[in-house]
Amino acid sequence: MRAAVRFAGWLLCALAPATALADSCVWVSDEDSLRQVQTSANQVTIVVPSSGVSRLIMNARDCGVWAFNKDERRLRRYAADGTLELDIGVQSLDSRIDEIRDVQLDPYDESLWLADERRFSHLSSAGQLLSGFPTPGEVSQFRVALDQSLWLLGERRLWHFDKQGTPLAKFALADDLAEDARQFAVDSLGGLIWVAGADELAQLPLSNPSAAAVRLRVPRSITGLALDPLSGKVWIGQKESLLAYAREGTLAHSIDLSALRLRKPDSLAFDPTSRSLWVGAERSVARFTDAGQFVARLAARDGDEALGVPTFRVDPTLVIVRPPQNALTNNPSPAFTLTYSAQCNGEPCQFANDYFAAYQLSATLNAQPVGAQFAFHASAAEATFTPVTRLPEGQNSFSAQATDGFGHQSSREAITFTVDTIPPKFLTLAPAEGSVLANPNILIQGTIDDPTATVVLAGMGVNRNGVSFSFPAVLLPGLNTYNLSATDPAGNVTVVVLHLTLATVSVSIASPSNGATINADSVSVSGTFQGPANSGITVNGIAAIVTGSTFIVAAVPLQPGANTLAAVATAPNRQSATQTVSVTSTGPAPIHVTASIAQGLAPLDVAFTVSNTTGKGLLVVQASGRRSRSWCRILHRLISFCSRHGRASLPRLPRATRLRRSNI
Repeated sequence: MRAAVRFAGWLLCALAPATALADSCVWVSDEDSLRQVQTSANQVTIVVPSSGVSRLIMNARDCGVWAFNKDERRLRRYAADGTLELDIGVQSLDSRIDEIRDVQLDPYDESLWLADERRFSHLSSAGQLLSGFPTPGEVSQFRVALDQSLWLLGERRLWHFDKQGTPLAKFALADDLAEDARQFAVDSLGGLIWVAGADELAQLPLSNPSAAAVRLRVPRSITGLALDPLSGKVWIGQKESLLAYAREGTLAHSIDLSALRLRKPDSLAFDPTSRSLWVGAERSVARFTDAGQFVARLAARDGDEALGVPTFRVDPTLVIVRPPQNALTNNPSPAFTLTYSAQCNGEPCQFANDYFAAYQLSATLNAQPVGAQFAFHASAAEATFTPVTRLPEGQNSFSAQATDGFGHQSSREAITFTVDTIPPKFLTLAPAEGSVLANPNILIQGTIDDPTATVVLAGMGVNRNGVSFSFPAVLLPGLNTYNLSATDPAGNVTVVVLHLTLATVSVSIASPSNGATINADSVSVSGTFQGPANSGITVNGIAAIVTGSTFIVAAVPLQPGANTLAAVATAPNRQSATQTVSVTSTGPAPIHVTASIAQGLAPLDVAFTVSNTTGKGLLVVQASGRRSRSWCRILHRLISFCSRHGRASLPRLPRATRLRRSNI
């Protein structure tokens, strides 16, 4: 109970509020207990009785922790709530394991690596021995890199092993550096190794640690070392200060610990989840931000506290931006866009976009590989691809997976989408194109072949009723034009233009004029009309000869006195128009005209008999309509001539008219 009270005494710094996630935590060991600290509130939430713990190893996904008791040579795993899950005697796994020098966790498979002076052991996440092998030399420390390979620091040497424990390379350290090498850190993102001696910090290239080192002389002896794996800053502890150096080798931060009443920072650990530096000092544990601002202090009795912070893990992520899942498109070669990113311990990494250029893409389109056809654009951290050939109609499938430069894969993302480039069809349409209608109130209706399509009558509205559609419309006199469009959900459009005519019929008598006096018992009636083709004209019931827009009735009988001449135009749809004029007949005309055939279809030969009632003679005219000459002109000339001159001479008639004259 005494230890619990002692650990509860936090002093919060007003200069730097906590920025941790709600479920982020670290573990701290004291003389007789383990403490779990919730970083969001800087509070101890769980106390586990335990003594003699020299190493605390956390995984990257939750607040569980492995605790190694050096004296007892035991590994115990505690769940996030402090429950003991495993208790393993190290020598029961392998009797050849001697004094453990270091314990590290692989954040990707959560397996454990243990190293003594001469032997390496690999344990599963369940605590089972996977493999064991002798080290090539005495090992003081080792680290697990982001590619899951192992770096071992030994006397005058660095060794490199793959994640199966197979030796890859060994590197000789410079003599003057190797003698003092006590601690080291591997910056996988920066491609660097930091090695700390008694009073010197050296920076080596990860690709060739045997190369000449960049050396940084520090003012006092180094007591602890920790790496910020995201920014690459390396923190070192000295008797009364903390220093941080950037990847470029420049001093980034310098903190005077004496002003904070902190002394002898023996252990340092950087928490990548809360972005905090934890410092185990004499009788206290302190927390700083990644910029070196003091946050809080925890009182502790043991001056050699073990600190457990989450291991650093980077996971590539990939998002299919387009086409989206279940997309419907009328583009047979749609563009594909992928967005690259990464998660650092479950939160977005603040990487520059050029980091993602190292991603290797595995992508398939309809089970065919297309990853090599994607182009990466660092400006937006995107990869794009447009197929050069048409995709098949109907459902298509696409999947993609990215692998980062450390060999870790994103989840495989998959979508299906539909290509539809076939527009809907109009199956029926009424009234038919070109129809001439008498009634202005109509219903434009029909059917299409796609029940999902939308039919629009421009300026009238939208119809969604399966395959059938209908629009009421009112025709204006003359020609009416309607635009019908059918659009399916993919955006394919079919347009039909419908021309409908509202028939308008009119008739006008040009001759004789209204009120004329006729000195005959019949009269020739002529005029003009408007109406659709095949319209018929009658005058007082007598069918007229129609040519173009003119008509003529050669002889309409008259009664002595007042007469009404009624011209009626009738369209094929039964629409009609009428005009009447009044004329007066003063007696029988000296001239009578009769036709051998009253009506018929052209070409038509007709014989006209023109007689003079004075008894001077009879004129027989035979005329042909083969050349579409106007009967009106022929008859008008004959009648006019005979009325004035009898049969003494003949008028000039069209050349196609054959004339024969005889005397009776």
